[in-house]
Amino acid sequence: LLDSLLQENKMKTMYLSSNHLLFSMVIWLSIISSKGYYIVDEVDSMPFDPKSLYSPSDNVVEVTERNMTEVTYGDSIWLLEFYNHWCGHCKRFVPTWISVANSLQESAPNVKVGALNCATSSSTCQMYQVSSTPTIKMFNPRATASQWQELNPNSSPSEFSAIAMNELRNYYPESYPPYRFPRDTTIPPPTFIPTETSTSAYTPVVSSKPDKVHQDDIEKAIHYSITKEIPMNSQIDTRALYQYLEALIKFTPNLRESTKSFLISLREWPQIMGFGIVTGKQFKDKVEELDQFYKPFAGTGKDYVYCKGSDSKYRGYPCSLWTLFHSLTVSAARDFVEPPYGVVNPVANAIRVYVENFFSCRDCANHFIIAANSIPYPNTDNDAVFWLWTLHNRANGRLAKDISEDPEYPKIQWPSTDNCPDCVNESIDIFSGTVTKMWNVPMLINYIKEIYSESNIEQNDL
Repeated sequence: LLDSLLQENKMKTMYLSSNHLLFSMVIWLSIISSKGYYIVDEVDSMPFDPKSLYSPSDNVVEVTERNMTEVTYGDSIWLLEFYNHWCGHCKRFVPTWISVANSLQESAPNVKVGALNCATSSSTCQMYQVSSTPTIKMFNPRATASQWQELNPNSSPSEFSAIAMNELRNYYPESYPPYRFPRDTTIPPPTFIPTETSTSAYTPVVSSKPDKVHQDDIEKAIHYSITKEIPMNSQIDTRALYQYLEALIKFTPNLRESTKSFLISLREWPQIMGFGIVTGKQFKDKVEELDQFYKPFAGTGKDYVYCKGSDSKYRGYPCSLWTLFHSLTVSAARDFVEPPYGVVNPVANAIRVYVENFFSCRDCANHFIIAANSIPYPNTDNDAVFWLWTLHNRANGRLAKDISEDPEYPKIQWPSTDNCPDCVNESIDIFSGTVTKMWNVPMLINYIKEIYSESNIEQNDL
């Protein structure tokens, strides 16, 4: 009987030990997975990001935080595009990158073409010092990190292919002759010609969806800008950061106390520490620390509301950022006070500072700054409301019928006559009978202030 009990106890011990070993292996695998170290047979087999601008048939490999080590430590030469799925320039770049991938198919797997979405893999983009999109980098198996090349995103498909093939020829001169530009890698010309839209001339629009604003869209813009976009910069000027955060603290409508405390702490941190410059990693670490403490976006909805596009690649963050900016100008103009002559409007300045320093779609940012330089800088808060409306409508005019336009939400000269018939004046030439329509600026400003007023912004049920 004693021998039987001892044998049973031994079997239980072995069973518990094997379970403990299995449990330990599960924990170990969970830990390395959380750190981004995944064991994969082939990077090509990874599932596509649902927000990706590419499909499996495009011959562009979807790269994420999970399989980035295959790019940097694998045996292939990689041309890798870092992009944001919401970025207009990135959408226009898609045909170029597909053409590059197709032209290099015969050289696979020695050469691979991939794409990584910074909107869903922001930590990787920060790690590889990607602060604007699209960014193109070439990785090869024999180069150190300092030797990874950044390529000009304005290059042609033939130029990208030539760079990759010549790099391959350097490694395997006996197998690959000098590369010649192929004839079939050109892309068709644009299907539209960008045009600037006058700030005073009226383009009639007879119908559009109702103009509505939701608090979630405003808060999601703040959340994305602070947790994703600003940390992409390798170095952050704390003066620019202070101006943006100050505008958010003072003028964001319906700002809950937890979010306000979070923004104040984030604004004061560089000042207390005496930092003139902080790294993207320092900023991200501080944001995560304060986010854990204040939980500033716990009440923010998961999805966009009135900025939600017909597909995940449309609208979203750019729409919400415009919404945030308009709400800031209207909030500042709520209690109108005539400023001293020559004083820079703080909201307009904060908006420009953000776009110039942090907005990661650099093509979009450059167009914004060029347009802003072409019109008078606002002085009063009402001027700032009109100033931002002018820039927004110029952007709408430039991007109408662009590949980045959501077909269900076409770019118009806003607002439409259906939504604001009083925003337009008509004048008739008594000699020719010609009817001219012009924006009625005072009525226009009143309409914008009504749409973006704190009381009219929809909120989730508390």
